[in-house]
Amino acid sequence: MFTSGTGVFDSGTPLPFGLSIRLFGRIELFLLRVRDYFPGIFRKRGMIMKYIFRAWLVLCAILVPYLLAQANTEIYYIGFNRFVTDNGTDSGVVFDDYIRELRPIMERYGMTVESYDVLHGGSDDLAADVVTFGTAPDQDSFQAFFHDPEFQQIFPRLLGALSDHQVIFTSDPFSISDREDGHTLLKLVWMGGDVTAGLARLEAINAEISPLYGRYGVELAAQTAGVLSNRGLASEVIATIPPHRLELWSIRNAHEFFDDPAVQDNHQAAEKVVSRSESFWLKGREIR
Repeated sequence: MFTSGTGVFDSGTPLPFGLSIRLFGRIELFLLRVRDYFPGIFRKRGMIMKYIFRAWLVLCAILVPYLLAQANTEIYYIGFNRFVTDNGTDSGVVFDDYIRELRPIMERYGMTVESYDVLHGGSDDLAADVVTFGTAPDQDSFQAFFHDPEFQQIFPRLLGALSDHQVIFTSDPFSISDREDGHTLLKLVWMGGDVTAGLARLEAINAEISPLYGRYGVELAAQTAGVLSNRGLASEVIATIPPHRLELWSIRNAHEFFDDPAVQDNHQAAEKVVSRSESFWLKGREIR
């Protein structure tokens, strides 16, 4: 496992925004369990109950940050988008059209979005054809964007183009710089047990191969922690467990690096420390 980084994220002392959206995540998970426990009520009331239920989630998203006085904290998130492949249309084209129309709407609220193709990686638990990196200046802008009439008009296009969608909110921003002579690796790690101790142990394991970075052109471009995540679109969103660490790596000689015996030994040692990991090789997407 290649998960080296700098510093350890202390999950016991999260950033203010991390605290607020963690609390929202717990409320959201509770409401989702209520829905699952009383499925008959939601089926009987149909779409009315579904929209009332979603209104509660939106209310939580608005009130929790407000009550905790965190409304001016910038928001960072990563989207994992899996295309529909059996509907007779080119979902990639639909997605590009959506992003093209989405950007000017986001700009009104000081938000940004960048798209990257997935060349390789992922799993059934976290699959993606395109990964998007987004930012919002604060909660007020974030909520105003979702209530924008133009956004609500184009959003159904995304629903028809995707078979799976997951979002991870992070404590810090990512910054990808595409290099012609390098490869970009997005790494996500979930720890088991004592997170702080596990990450410290992971640091120690990977420090052993840091002298090889210069030889193979390896550089840690960015590192952050997940603070909230969910899976699904519209009314079918469910809360998921965010990764304890996310890393972006730039690697010039990727094949040679991962074929090095020392790196392979490092991978085996790290596998004993983490409970789950996901990797995505990314390349900047040209919106067609």
